[in-house]
Amino acid sequence: LIKNKKVDWGFVPGTVIGALIGSVAGANLALIISDHILKMVLVVILPIVAFCVLRDKNMDVEVPVGMTKNKQYLIAIVCSLVIGCYDGFYGPGTGTFLLLVFTKLAKATGNVKIVNLSSNISALITFILAGKILWGLGLAASCFSIAGHYVGAGMVVNNGVKVIKPIILIVLVL
Repeated sequence: LIKNKKVDWGFVPGTVIGALIGSVAGANLALIISDHILKMVLVVILPIVAFCVLRDKNMDVEVPVGMTKNKQYLIAIVCSLVIGCYDGFYGPGTGTFLLLVFTKLAKATGNVKIVNLSSNISALITFILAGKILWGLGLAASCFSIAGHYVGAGMVVNNGVKVIKPIILIVLVL
């Protein structure tokens, strides 16, 4: 996505910092909350994401009339902080949340990957420091995740955002 100029570099610093702070806060919260609450989050949040994706008929960029670049940036930072907190706390659907927000703010689909990666790394470091990593499972999952992201990024670059919605729905159902 970077080599195909899908990243708005002006949005990167603040959104990454917001995601880093949120993710560390969320990961620390996950370390002290019971597994039962974590399971409830999945049951409640993912259907909400599916509803938002199904309700939104148009995944194209639709920046509201009159919204300044500064206001877009501020909203993106706040959303990155909140979604980063969710990512550190639980994680599933983070990329979808970011995609839904960022497609309404700017033509910056590549920023979703940068913010999501930043959030993932800070949560990972938090869990490593807490000694809560299953290394074998984590490394296997990482290899498949990297392969999936590579294929998915190629699909978006070649087919545009029209391919995103069906894939998001398939993943949410699975």
